[in-house]
Amino acid sequence: MRRLLSIWLPLLAFALFLLFPFYWMVLTSIKPNEELVSVTANPFWVAHPTLDHVKYLFSSTSYPRWFWNTMAVASAATALSISVSFSAAVALARLRFRGSEGVSLGIYLAYLIPPAILFIPLA
Repeated sequence: MRRLLSIWLPLLAFALFLLFPFYWMVLTSIKPNEELVSVTANPFWVAHPTLDHVKYLFSSTSYPRWFWNTMAVASAATALSISVSFSAAVALARLRFRGSEGVSLGIYLAYLIPPAILFIPLA
């Protein structure tokens, strides 16, 4: 019982906290417009679920095209990044040249810098 309270209860609370935005997105997508703007409706529950918003998204917008464009660009970028990174990794692992350890150390140290910090000089 003590283990339940000390470990699993905080983990459950944290998991619910992390999953709440997904619950809210699904809830909002199946609510009719009247419930979305009503001040008397319960914001955490749907009284009359509907799929009108989903039908509108797929039939009246260009969302399917945007989705597949995004998938194509992401797949191409991932494939290019993996192929270039794999080639560079093989070269750094197999080829020994003067300064190869310094190059490897520089790449490793670059991963330690959070990318958001690199935007500070732009501000």
